[in-house]
Amino acid sequence: MASGNAHNTHWFQNWFNTPYYHILYKNRDDQEAHKFIDNLTELFKINTTHSVLDVGCGKGRFAKYLSLVGCQVVGLDISSENIDLASQYSADNLKFVQGDMRAMEFDSKFDFVLNMFTSFGYFENEIENSQAINSMASALKPGGYLILDFFNTPKVLSFLPVSDHKIVDGIDFNIRKFREDNYIVKDITFTHNGEEFQFQERVQALDIPDFRMYFKMAGLHDIHIWGDYDFNPWNIESERIIFSARKEK
Repeated sequence: MASGNAHNTHWFQNWFNTPYYHILYKNRDDQEAHKFIDNLTELFKINTTHSVLDVGCGKGRFAKYLSLVGCQVVGLDISSENIDLASQYSADNLKFVQGDMRAMEFDSKFDFVLNMFTSFGYFENEIENSQAINSMASALKPGGYLILDFFNTPKVLSFLPVSDHKIVDGIDFNIRKFREDNYIVKDITFTHNGEEFQFQERVQALDIPDFRMYFKMAGLHDIHIWGDYDFNPWNIESERIIFSARKEK
């Protein structure tokens, strides 16, 4: 069986660069992304004078739509496969770069840094988590905002363990989700062209106090929390945990 857990390599460096990742998640809802960006731009009055960095941009669905507002947008992702796919949408005010959120370097700072759709919690320890948040904070202009979107960990944990399967492009993906130590694990197995494959997604079961600690350590304040893409208040049954945190002027 081919495995996505090569020694000394983070799971996401393998899984995100396979064609199977893009097949499994090909039907992620662009309408959902558009609704969130519409609500975000209205709430924070984002306009053509602003610059935005989308960290963990994937195939660029948030960055692409955000660029239509007219602001300057940069999408960053660790996956070369994601950046190749996203780059087809490049424009005068939209570009994509490969990079690691733990160590980002840009010539200029941004008014907003986005980290969407649970593109965090992939690392192995608190130090790497702090490095990532510190790096995002460093990319902000004074007075700029970090917007971070994570799944609602208490709600996810309440449903585990769970099993499911999806057939996409003729491939039958068998999926198990369970808790292992402080990780929410998604085990993905399937057979394609006579070969068996197994990949895992491992996301830390981070909760609101964890993020508050990371933000404080990074010098981010004025923290607000919502529970969905309509920016309703967070509660234990919310679908998401969406944070905004501001860098001091």
